[in-house]
Amino acid sequence: MELVRLPADDAWQTTAAEITEAHERRVAHLAARPEGPHTARRRQALDRGYADVLSTLPYDADATPMFALHRA
Repeated sequence: MELVRLPADDAWQTTAAEITEAHERRVAHLAARPEGPHTARRRQALDRGYADVLSTLPYDADATPMFALHRA
């Protein structure tokens, strides 16, 4: 696991919110349809696409500062 900092950028946050809202609309549209043999696969594809798009947003890849533990 790697901890990274996200930029405090309003544009980044707006983009992430728009992507999330679009994903939620697509998931709701899928849920409103009768369930079929491919519903689970379609949901997985939507979730994977959502994750792939979010992963392309500009993260600050600098390491998260850590503090050394003081031992007595």
